[in-house]
Amino acid sequence: MSWIRSWSCALPRSGRRLLAAAAAFALLLLPAASQTPGRTLNVPGGYATIQAAVNAAAPGDTVQVAAGTYAESVEIAGKSALALQGAGADATTVAGTGWCGVWVHGASTGIVIRGLGVRDCTASGVVCCGAGTSLALDDCDLSGNGSGAEYRGGMCVNAGATVVITRCRVHGNGCHGLSCGGSGTVCTVTASTFASNGGCGIWACTDAVVSATDTTAEGNAHSGMGVANRGRLILNRCSVLGSGEHGVSLCAGAVLEANGNTIALDFRLSCR
Repeated sequence: MSWIRSWSCALPRSGRRLLAAAAAFALLLLPAASQTPGRTLNVPGGYATIQAAVNAAAPGDTVQVAAGTYAESVEIAGKSALALQGAGADATTVAGTGWCGVWVHGASTGIVIRGLGVRDCTASGVVCCGAGTSLALDDCDLSGNGSGAEYRGGMCVNAGATVVITRCRVHGNGCHGLSCGGSGTVCTVTASTFASNGGCGIWACTDAVVSATDTTAEGNAHSGMGVANRGRLILNRCSVLGSGEHGVSLCAGAVLEANGNTIALDFRLSCR
């Protein structure tokens, strides 16, 4: 019989301080690309590909991508205060031709991706990695990415990167919807949906910190949310429903705070 309830537990004071600091830092990312007014680089009107426009962009610029499907893998390396703006997640799509659709690294800071769909990449739809790298993802759709192997799915964040995810839909990916790992890695998720992914909706491990608020994980093959290997996960007003194995999976030194959530316990909270 299905059992649905609100479920809460406490996080140690040191963990709360870390999460509060991480959330405060993450809030700085969203306006970063608009702090310095810049040019608008149009694709395909001014540049034939998204990559060509990104390469030409200076701090404060916006790469405006018209509706359509773009068969390319976009790399953003060593850039700052750059916005990549689609015509809407259902209208502008990057159909990855390689291992990922968008790769943000090389200490790129204040990167904003908004109104973009990313699908059919062999590894992950979006990858953000490296200390000093920061990305805000807003109103995006990540689907059909990854082969099902570990860390291949909607989005992978690791090696000390900081990411803000808002109003995104991450669904139908081969493994986890969002996987975060590595010391210094921080992900803040708000008002987003993680559904029908082949692993967990959200997976945090190896000292990564993930905070999710007003977010839904539904119908994921393993767990709605999972945390392991000293990872930290904080859930506020989230819904975890209809997962294949566990509502929330905890193991190997996991740290969890959950307040005001609805978690369907068809399965169980687990440690394995």
